Amino acid sequence: MQLRYNTEMPRRMRAYAALAEEKYKKLVYPVLINILQPRTTTEIVNCYESEFLNLRAYQDYRVINLWEIEAQTVFQQPLPSLLPFVPILKGGGEEATVRQALQLLREDEQLLELENLLAFFATFVLTYSRRCPYGTTRDSSVWETLTAV
Repeated sequence: MQLRYNTEMPRRMRAYAALAEEKYKKLVYPVLINILQPRTTTEIVNCYESEFLNLRAYQDYRVINLWEIEAQTVFQQPLPSLLPFVPILKGGGEEATVRQALQLLREDEQLLELENLLAFFATFVLTYSRRCPYGTTRDSSVWETLTAV
């Protein structure tokens, strides 16, 4: 998982895949999960390639960009492990959608610890003019909901 893609990821993915294969003596299926969109128009590639003295290195890997996944998919499937990421998913930045994710997290004792992660990602989409911790206003109902314990 990568918060934001950077141009060094292809080389790192090649290294991670090789290290995992060596350590576990198993074939690997490398997957890069990008959480936030790059700030600039950066091409996100799905392979590493290099050539040196006529020797070629190549590594494919799967890319999943969370901002391209529909937030409603998390609720429909259901995919509880993706609930904390709902605010940054496609269509997930609405207050009602974040509240729904929060409610589902609170209904499952195993997922309760992920509330802070949901609050963190909510800061990327739920911001107002009077900022305070978590990026929302203290008098906001979202602030109250996200900080109520």
